[in-house]
Amino acid sequence: KGNFIVSSWGGEIFFVDAKGRTVKILDTKEEQLNAADIDYDPKTNTLYVPTFNGNSVMAYEFKP
Repeated sequence: KGNFIVSSWGGEIFFVDAKGRTVKILDTKEEQLNAADIDYDPKTNTLYVPTFNGNSVMAYEFKP
C-alpha cells in the first residue's frame, strides 16, 4: 500500500505512509538498544526488532 517501517541504527523506528508522512513509533536510544534489521509480520501485526547492545529480539504489536 506504499507504507514503510524504517529503522535507524541508533534505536529509532518510524512508520512512513504513502504520502511520506512519518511517525516515530519506537525510540530505544535512552536504553541504548540499537536496532538491527527489523521485520514485520502482517498476519500477526508483529514488528520484530533485533537489538545490538541488548543481545535480544524484541517483539511489538503494531497495527498500521
